[in-house]
Amino acid sequence: MSEAQPAAGKVLYVDDEEALAGLAVRVLERAGYAAESYTAPEAALTAFSADPGAYALVMTDHNMPGMSGLDLAIKLHEIRSEVPVLLFSGYVNDEIRAQAVVLGIKAILDKPTPMTELVAAVRTHILT
Repeated sequence: MSEAQPAAGKVLYVDDEEALAGLAVRVLERAGYAAESYTAPEAALTAFSADPGAYALVMTDHNMPGMSGLDLAIKLHEIRSEVPVLLFSGYVNDEIRAQAVVLGIKAILDKPTPMTELVAAVRTHILT
């Protein structure tokens, strides 16, 4: 078991790649965090909207069908402005980085993200 302290809320992990989403949840739970994942950003937004206070951090892929990670972050912050959002992507250009800064994205992680880096990012940015 890692030295991570359990959060007061869950980590919401959004990635259209089902295998990665499932792996991330297992790794985060082993590190002591409650976590749930969605492969559709719209479903994640619905879950977040139903109980915004339940989530201590959101991690989202940027390139997803239907809604980008940046678009999801905008919608999440309209519901609860202080929730930390981390973005990950296999391709991040300067424009995406600039938009992320303006939107208050806490960190941008390269994809694939090593699981140790994922847990470290959660530990650094989660609201407890």
